Amino acid sequence: MVYPNPAWEELHIKAGTELLVSVSICDYAGRLLSEIRSEEARPTMQLKLPASFKGVCFVRIQCESSVYRIPVLVQPNTP
Repeated sequence: MVYPNPAWEELHIKAGTELLVSVSICDYAGRLLSEIRSEEARPTMQLKLPASFKGVCFVRIQCESSVYRIPVLVQPNTP
């Protein structure tokens, strides 16, 4: 689960029954905007969004046994 969507300042990522290993955000062209990796797999992560980015981005979620790619709309910092 990725929330909020649309997002403003940060994303919260929760894995259902799996554990998270890393989360990255790429723009529409595939350029890496932000990434967080955990030394130990865990059930949740928070990721700050780049202040300069607005529009659609893709969140790549790496779990222990799966990879997910979820589109997220990033809006200006006013919810």
